[in-house]
Amino acid sequence: MKRLILLAVWLGVLAYAAVMIFWGPSGFYAYRQAREFRQTMLDNQEILSQLQAVYLHRLQALRDRPDELAAEARGLGYVIDNEVVLRLETATGQPSKPLLAGSCLVYQPGETVSDKRAKRLGFLVGLGCFLATGILWLASSFMASRFREPKQAKLA
Repeated sequence: MKRLILLAVWLGVLAYAAVMIFWGPSGFYAYRQAREFRQTMLDNQEILSQLQAVYLHRLQALRDRPDELAAEARGLGYVIDNEVVLRLETATGQPSKPLLAGSCLVYQPGETVSDKRAKRLGFLVGLGCFLATGILWLASSFMASRFREPKQAKLA
């Protein structure tokens, strides 16, 4: 009986450990989600770096070349005195807007198994193992006692 209890406790602990290792808050599943989010952040950082390089190049062009500055000012709607402006619209009728790459990324951990649920699962596995092995032990002892050879009385 002592072995049954130890086996049940051992299997319950193994079930708890397995659940926590794979689906717990610090388990493999949570680690994989965090790693994927890290890659998303690195990709976002790369896009922002490229966008910064483009804007830095554009700023340098605006500082160094007056014709670029005048074109940018006209694009914003500024005109020189006594200047007539002819504006052509794009095919959609709306001026094109630059894409904004840098959105705020907030890490939200995915659904994992809480410690309390993992402990309950471990307890239920241990209890189930204890009950199953107890029933098997009782059945085997019953069957063994039923099929024993009857003792014969000694004749004196």
